[in-house]
Amino acid sequence: MDKAVSGGLKGVKLQKLEDSYWEDTSWKVIKEKYPNAKILISKQDFKRPKTWKKYDDVSNIVEKYSH
Repeated sequence: MDKAVSGGLKGVKLQKLEDSYWEDTSWKVIKEKYPNAKILISKQDFKRPKTWKKYDDVSNIVEKYSH
């Protein structure tokens, strides 16, 4: 999908990190390492945790990455 799924940046293209930040895995490994992991279904909205940093104005990010 490569786009944000909720909030002020919903629909904005995400930046891809360098390959060194990624690893191939499986759902089995994810469940073993992170037993409380959750996944989003396509088009499902997500309410962000209150502990996440909040950006009041994301207009410059939307402008830069929505082209």
